[in-house]
Amino acid sequence: MSTRAYSVSVLASLVLIAAPAAPVAQKFFTGHGESADGMTRKLFVGGLSFATSAERLREFVGRVDGVESATLVTDGSTGQSRGFGFVEMASVEAAHAAIQALNGQELDGRPLHIELASRSAANRRDFRGEAAGENR
Repeated sequence: MSTRAYSVSVLASLVLIAAPAAPVAQKFFTGHGESADGMTRKLFVGGLSFATSAERLREFVGRVDGVESATLVTDGSTGQSRGFGFVEMASVEAAHAAIQALNGQELDGRPLHIELASRSAANRRDFRGEAAGENR
C-alpha cells in the first residue's frame, strides 16, 4: 500500500472513531472564548487604569448581562496591571451588546476601548503599527 493510500485510510479510520465524540471534539477545538460557529465571545478591554482590579472590571462590564469572567494582563516581574484585559461573555450577542453599551465609557477616570478579541497574534499590531512577527 502506498504512503498516500495509507494516510487516507488512517484519516478515514480516525473520522469514524471520532464521530461519536464530535461534540466533545468540537468544543475542544473551538478554543476558549469562541462559540461553536467560530465567533468570539471574548472582549479585549484597553485603556484600563493601573489601579483597576479584575473584579472592578467584571462589575463594570456586568452592567450588560452575560459576563462569565474578567482577567487583567499583568507584568510578569512586577505583577502590575499592563492597562488591558479580557472579558469573556456568555454569548456572541452579549459580547456585541457590551461593545455597543460600554465602548468609550469611563472606568476609574479612563475611557475604555472595547472590541472583540482577535483570534491570533498575527492580527495585533504593536505601537509602531507593525504586525506581530514582522521584521523589525
